[in-house]
Amino acid sequence: MIEFRNFSPRQYQESIFQTCKDHNTLVVLETGLGKTALALMLAREKLNKEISQKVIILAPSRPLIAQHYQTFKEKLNLDKEDLALITGKIQPKQRQKDFKNALIVFSTPQCVNNDVKKGRISLENVSAITFDEAHHAMKNYAYVNIARKYKQQNPQGHILALTASPGNTQDKIREICNNLSIEKVEIRTEQDEDVKPYIQEKKVSWISVDLDKKLLGIIANVKQTYTSKLRELKKLGVTKPVNLINKKDLLDLQIKFRRELQNKNQIAYYGLSLTAQIIKLSHLIDLLETQGIETAQKYVDKLSTETTKAAQSIVSNASIKQAHERLKEILNESYKHPKIRMLLAIIKNQILEKPESKTIVFANFRDTIDEILKEMKKIEQIRPVALIGQKEGLSQKEQVQVIKQFEENKYNTLICTSIGEEGLSIGTLEIAIFYDSVPSAIRRIQRTGRVARTQPGKIIHIIASNTRDSAYYWKSQRDEKRMKSVLYSMQNKQETQKTLHET
Repeated sequence: MIEFRNFSPRQYQESIFQTCKDHNTLVVLETGLGKTALALMLAREKLNKEISQKVIILAPSRPLIAQHYQTFKEKLNLDKEDLALITGKIQPKQRQKDFKNALIVFSTPQCVNNDVKKGRISLENVSAITFDEAHHAMKNYAYVNIARKYKQQNPQGHILALTASPGNTQDKIREICNNLSIEKVEIRTEQDEDVKPYIQEKKVSWISVDLDKKLLGIIANVKQTYTSKLRELKKLGVTKPVNLINKKDLLDLQIKFRRELQNKNQIAYYGLSLTAQIIKLSHLIDLLETQGIETAQKYVDKLSTETTKAAQSIVSNASIKQAHERLKEILNESYKHPKIRMLLAIIKNQILEKPESKTIVFANFRDTIDEILKEMKKIEQIRPVALIGQKEGLSQKEQVQVIKQFEENKYNTLICTSIGEEGLSIGTLEIAIFYDSVPSAIRRIQRTGRVARTQPGKIIHIIASNTRDSAYYWKSQRDEKRMKSVLYSMQNKQETQKTLHET
């Protein structure tokens, strides 16, 4: 018999598992509430029923699947040979051999997808597959094909889908459910009675930061050009008021202009260039308002090296040239963005008040992280380190090493791109700071789950007044409420149907 080691399910996990063991289930649990426990419980259940079959655990990245492998190794009384960690670093023949010999296979989805396609492995003797971070199961992502092949090769196969946030609309949630053949939905949040005994208090606050005259003057220069370019769209037949045109409108216009290129419409070339300019200028405004001075300057420098007509039109514009010169001037004066000044003050005060404090900072852009890191290193009390993705320059092995050093107190401040949001287990944190806001409810929920896992904690949103920071903050909050409402409705509908059936 396979038994647990050093693991006892929580009450709500036991309750959720009663659904999971009999049905293909989408489980929505906020980060820190123990989604992996459900995969552990299902694996034990399936293997004790039929030891000749195997179980697969899937997760989107190598560091994350390696963490699952380690968890199962510690929590189940299985031999090392019964567990196989399979990633793209392993040669196909060895993957095939490892898959055949193991009881539980831990893999990135791309590996399993490729090996199934090439006929190296079959899913017919797999009793259950867990899809971690299941919100990825959309469009052409490998999860979708694996689930489809699984149902073809093993119609009785069992699916467990885990996520902190599947999406903010019923259509998105239903797409994931359809792609993974989900039959039941289980959701728990910190408001549920069976969850409350296990959670720590989170104090959420947001700090509004006013942009000063120096910065507002530069932004005004860029906005002048941005507004004039928007007005030019009117000449191309755009009827929407200038102040209401958003990025989606611009992207839709680009699609329209590309179609018209096929009809040899010469105006379409101008339309494509114009919309590209507006999108780039909008991004520059965003960087100036919500990111950092060096970050904005680097972006203008990058535009200067591009050969596209859109980029050259921007950098040759008099107002943009003036804004660029002012950026250089204030950088030479050691000027820091008001949000960076606020961030440094918060962390310094936290460490002075509680020297053993650990902080995680979330920011959207690599250049912003570089700028924050540089400024933090100037402050004696702060020992910062960046956790960035592979595309930004940190291998998965290096990511794991950074987290390890942070947990061992070599560093006390972790500055992350989105890599710090999803899945990776990071030890106890007392404070999480959102340097910028994200419009996505999924990312907001994942960020929030990084703090107050085993002790009370604080979440601080730094918001630049009257900017997209504020709009994104409220949008993600609305989307999260909508998502939870849809999921609870789906869960409650199931309970009603179950009661009626029993009656």
